[in-house]
Amino acid sequence: MPYALKALFFAILLVSSGSIVPFTFAQNATLIPPPLKQIKDIIPSYDIRCNQGFALVIKTSNSFPACVKPETAKKLVERGWGILKEQLVLFEHDDIYCQSNPWDQGQDNFARIPYLRAVMGPYFHEHGITIIDARLSVHLFGGIPPACGTKSGVIFYFLVTESDANKMIKLGFNKVTYTSLVGTLPVK
Repeated sequence: MPYALKALFFAILLVSSGSIVPFTFAQNATLIPPPLKQIKDIIPSYDIRCNQGFALVIKTSNSFPACVKPETAKKLVERGWGILKEQLVLFEHDDIYCQSNPWDQGQDNFARIPYLRAVMGPYFHEHGITIIDARLSVHLFGGIPPACGTKSGVIFYFLVTESDANKMIKLGFNKVTYTSLVGTLPVK
């Protein structure tokens, strides 16, 4: 809105109300919903956006996001309560049909999906890696199973801290450029 129109609107508002009403015009201000609302909209915790002047901190114990002032974020990280989004590294693993994954114990590819977290957790824990979040993306091939030795259409994503990145590389996981994982499924 041009400045002249803003001034006219304010003058009309002031005259019509008979009292001074505090009124400001924010340029291009869009309020981002709080983290809990974004999570309810199925946005992964590390894809949460914060309003200007706030930093995203992910709680290490449960991956819950918090938008806090930068000074507070620094204190939370120093105390080990959480980590900044910038301290996270994303890895992927393409599932190969008829082949086991590092965490597998002989199950076939699709039968194991419902209990992945229970199987993966001990594997990564044994290697000293803390998984902040685990997700998967499933691409179906028209209901026809892929040929053995080819990609199954399931891609696993693992979010870890920078301190665990070298361990993931040694285990053969592929580091990928961070991309939004909206639309992927959480590994439960």
